[in-house]
Amino acid sequence: MGLHDDFRIAVEAIDQIDFSTCALEELNVFETTIRYLGGFLSAYDLSEGKYPILIKKATEMGDMLYKAFDTPNRLPITRWNFKAAIDGAAQEAGDQVLVSEIGSLTLEFTRLSQITGDPRYFDAVQRVMDVFEAQQGKTKLPGLWPVVVNAKTGDFADYGGFTLGGMADSLYEYLPKVSSPLIHSSAHIN
Repeated sequence: MGLHDDFRIAVEAIDQIDFSTCALEELNVFETTIRYLGGFLSAYDLSEGKYPILIKKATEMGDMLYKAFDTPNRLPITRWNFKAAIDGAAQEAGDQVLVSEIGSLTLEFTRLSQITGDPRYFDAVQRVMDVFEAQQGKTKLPGLWPVVVNAKTGDFADYGGFTLGGMADSLYEYLPKVSSPLIHSSAHIN
């Protein structure tokens, strides 16, 4: 769009953001991932890597969000009280979560692993997708996942209600994006 000066001003302001504090009691992990982490990664890619601060902030955000996966089965908490987590409170994924909220984190976390060379971000979302793969043939409509799933147990078979629309659409949008040959050709993380 030709707004190069505005972009540079925004990038300079990013350095002042402190992600160690937040006025919210709970974070929506899905929204934070796609908006903040995705925004930093997209800006970095679109600027052809000219602004390392974008990756620094993406990594800070990724490190923070990564802790939402610190549950017994490694499925993420969708409404995450990060202050309670810092205080050592046990974390557990919910028993009724929207399928899109746990299944739509792959693109940003995979890209963060690609750029940083740190495999743990990819590993976190791959564990989630392994559960999706294992549950795909066990649902009430084999081949699709219900809108609401049990992330606490990782069992998606008990729920009904299927759609490709709202509350599930981002999951089905992300799958081909992350499965594309372009992503896989550059996803070799050591």
